[in-house]
Amino acid sequence: QQRGELGAPDLCAALRRARALAYAAVADPVEGTMLTAIRAAAEGADGARPGTAPDLTRRVLDAVHRAVVGTTQQLEALRVAGVVDAGARGFEVFCQVLHGLVSGEATEDAARFPPPHVDRRGRAVDVREGGSLEYRFEVQYVLAAPEDDAPLLRQRLERLGDSVVVVGSGELLNVHVHTNQVGAAIEEGLLLGRPSRIQVTYLAEQIAERERTRRVDGDADRTPTVGCVTVLPGDGLSALAQAHGATVVTGRAGDLPSVADLLNAVGAVRTERVVLLPGHRNVVPTARQAARVSEEELGRRVDVVEPADSPPAVLAALSVLDATAPDADAAVAAMADAASGVTAGEVVAAVRPADTPIGVVRRGQYLAVAAGEVVAASDDPLEALHRAAEACGVADAEIVVLLVGAGVDEAERERAAALLADLTREAELEVLDAGQRPARYLLGVE
Repeated sequence: QQRGELGAPDLCAALRRARALAYAAVADPVEGTMLTAIRAAAEGADGARPGTAPDLTRRVLDAVHRAVVGTTQQLEALRVAGVVDAGARGFEVFCQVLHGLVSGEATEDAARFPPPHVDRRGRAVDVREGGSLEYRFEVQYVLAAPEDDAPLLRQRLERLGDSVVVVGSGELLNVHVHTNQVGAAIEEGLLLGRPSRIQVTYLAEQIAERERTRRVDGDADRTPTVGCVTVLPGDGLSALAQAHGATVVTGRAGDLPSVADLLNAVGAVRTERVVLLPGHRNVVPTARQAARVSEEELGRRVDVVEPADSPPAVLAALSVLDATAPDADAAVAAMADAASGVTAGEVVAAVRPADTPIGVVRRGQYLAVAAGEVVAASDDPLEALHRAAEACGVADAEIVVLLVGAGVDEAERERAAALLADLTREAELEVLDAGQRPARYLLGVE
């Protein structure tokens, strides 16, 4: 209804309605989250004595603040990290602004917002907001489908994971789930409508990174024994590798590093053993020569992990890097095993006409490459991605990583993610904005 003014009774009714909708949207409601804060707001309003609107919003705000503070003890992850739930805190901000608008009081209240919990190195601690650690991926998307489909989609997603939230608004559904079946989670949406703004977050890597940090912070006497140098194209890929502690040398097809470049990077790594991940098959001979020079002339051993000859293989090797491993040989072997399990694919535009194993290709056509061999060419980059994925054995994969290159817009990115989700079925799919050039897409299949 259209109203000129809303009074205290209207606010009470709105908060009760918000509580009902919020709990209905979540498949398995968990206390210690934003739900708790919303419930506290409704209960605070229900228990208010008749009075003015500012009196009501103050009572609601106080109730929400107590609930937010209490979230730290309601969820184990929050208790360990010493933080409150972020969603609940966000709802408190909303209530604070509402009270300011109604009462005319200043809305900023720093005392309600203590600084984030940090570790002894001064780094902010993040925590997974909820759900079982069994599920390694967070999938989110917006689905063009009627609001009435929300309960059905919520029920289907519950079979695939936890932390299921499906919120409807008119002809759009906002969808969230933690799962190990990324493709299936997106496919459930495709059965009901058109998904967009697809986001896939690899929660397992966040957990692993926190565990590595915990081990190092818990034992200050342990020093890194294994360092890593790798060659990668693009700022996004470099950031991913650096997050694992690697030193990155920038290099791409047509502009690859020299022996001197690699030796300079090795010299900057202050560990007893250095692992060199080539990142490109044409860097492998250069890496071998750099390792030979390092050992013969500088007396320092460098291990070249030759299977890590593509960005996806590099990321797989880095995912198992244990920089403080007491057995450096075992650490290097683990990285080699991880890289060997990756079949790499690529979609790249032809820069000139050429005669290839599949015939003559025109300048500008997209080449589908699998394991270093051109397997198809197409004017459509997504068709080329489809062919490359099939040639890499994506149908039987357990893990698929798609690295999206520079120049790919959001609409194409979403179509690429949906394409792979359909092809992979039961595989775990991770889509990363790597920003590499010249490859439009890089694909890792394990």
